[in-house]
Amino acid sequence: KLQNAKMQRSPTVAIIGTGWGASVQVPAFRAAGWDVAGLCARSTEKAEKFKSDLNLPFTTTDPAALFSLPDVDLISIVYPPMVHKDLAVQALAAGKHTICDKPTSLDAAEAQEMLDAAKKVPKQLSLIDFELRSVPTVQEARAVLQRKELGDLWHVKIDFKAALLTNTPFSWWHERSQGGGLLGAIGSHLVDYLSWIVGERIVGVQGHLRTLKKQINDSENTPHTATADDSAFFTCKFPSGLYADISINMRAYGPAEKTVKEFVFLGSRGTMSLEVNSGKLAVYDTDGKIVSSKEVPVAPAPISPNNFFANGTYLMALELKEWIASPDTVDISHLATFDEGLYVQKVLDAVRKSSDENGAYVTV
Repeated sequence: KLQNAKMQRSPTVAIIGTGWGASVQVPAFRAAGWDVAGLCARSTEKAEKFKSDLNLPFTTTDPAALFSLPDVDLISIVYPPMVHKDLAVQALAAGKHTICDKPTSLDAAEAQEMLDAAKKVPKQLSLIDFELRSVPTVQEARAVLQRKELGDLWHVKIDFKAALLTNTPFSWWHERSQGGGLLGAIGSHLVDYLSWIVGERIVGVQGHLRTLKKQINDSENTPHTATADDSAFFTCKFPSGLYADISINMRAYGPAEKTVKEFVFLGSRGTMSLEVNSGKLAVYDTDGKIVSSKEVPVAPAPISPNNFFANGTYLMALELKEWIASPDTVDISHLATFDEGLYVQKVLDAVRKSSDENGAYVTV
């Protein structure tokens, strides 16, 4: 009877973090049929505010209070990277399925500790929140390459330009030692999706990181020196001989719909373009004629911003709900594990080392 009651109730998630966690994950998980049992904030004021604004049954400033909630199936960690490792290890030790925001951690050594903790509890989920793996257009991009529709893959070019840090007050985002910077925030996503779509892991990198705006004022208008990158350029080498170029800039001014966020795959029989702004995938033949196209469905959730990544969060929440109800029959093997999070972290560490060594080639 207890087992039947558990199967009949909605799955329950508790979320650590009030940025992406509150604005996107709470409505996305609810829209996907989850109960949100609680939210952890970094201050009592924020905890009370979000409890009221989001109609939550429980908020706290202590993550351990969420770990001890008896009916919580999943812990989602959306705190800054410098605490990812400790929180993930504690959540797993508390018997909870765990999904952690990117970047995985501060460095590969911490990511390895997270993976070691996950290996001790193999029946529990230990995932990294690379949510675009759940988006149909990203899955189709992978399938196009698996079907060899582009022939031999010659080159991949990724451009990601946005104004994410334009008016952001000084915080951990601007401190390299705290895990800040766009390489971790955005580059982690791009490395994961690139590797997953092409079906290979990066073996070497050359890159440069820059801090374009070095003086940033905090919320009280006190100036600080930024040490984290807000632009990145790096080349990735794969075992097959494929090369990919990634260019990221978080100070690209202008309306969001005009900024560039695109994957382009060049092959011997055609080209494939994946646009992040529109969620549109298009395949072209060697004459430049469109062969096929596909667009991501809009998530039916009150999410702000309701964009490609938010859609991915909603779709991933749907998949996880199905898995919680029927773990023996639902396949979620496409979701990113702590092992893949460790791999991505090793790539990020290599890019940082390359930049520190003036663009030297660094093996991953």
